[in-house]
Amino acid sequence: MKACQMNFRCVKCGQRHPSSECRRSIAAAPTCANCKGSHLANYRGCPAYKSIKERLVKLKEAANKLQEKPMSNRHQLILPPSLH
Repeated sequence: MKACQMNFRCVKCGQRHPSSECRRSIAAAPTCANCKGSHLANYRGCPAYKSIKERLVKLKEAANKLQEKPMSNRHQLILPPSLH
């Protein structure tokens, strides 16, 4: 089962097929599907991976900040002056 709806990209050659079906020889240099560099696409040192990882960290931090904010005035009960 695929985790997302994107097409397969081979970790070894970057083409549109599963890595298990890749015909590239083991001796041939890999081609990253993310940045076209000469490393496997799952290499954690990939510049594209690092960029995406940084963006995800920032998005998670922003989401956490939103959850930590106190409720806004629109959610508080507003009493008429006679009940204060």
